[in-house]
Amino acid sequence: MSGFGVWPLPLSAAGIAFVSLRFTLLKLAGYPVLLVKIYLRMRNVGRNHRDALLYATFCVLGKFPEAMGQIRFHVNRWHRSRNIEYKSA
Repeated sequence: MSGFGVWPLPLSAAGIAFVSLRFTLLKLAGYPVLLVKIYLRMRNVGRNHRDALLYATFCVLGKFPEAMGQIRFHVNRWHRSRNIEYKSA
């Protein structure tokens, strides 16, 4: 999975929260849809109900820490973009 596909939904939902709560809730409604999509895919692969539901749940819950880590990485990269100077011999 590419890194770009993980963080736009939580980040855009947080950004649009300042504009309208209704649009934020609409964007966050995508997570239950994603959970059902992963669940159905795992059921088609042959997993039982419990395993497919647990897997789908934790895949969706993992999106938030992934997004936080990517945001933190990019913020730190922007702040630490200084040149490294070495001492001469």
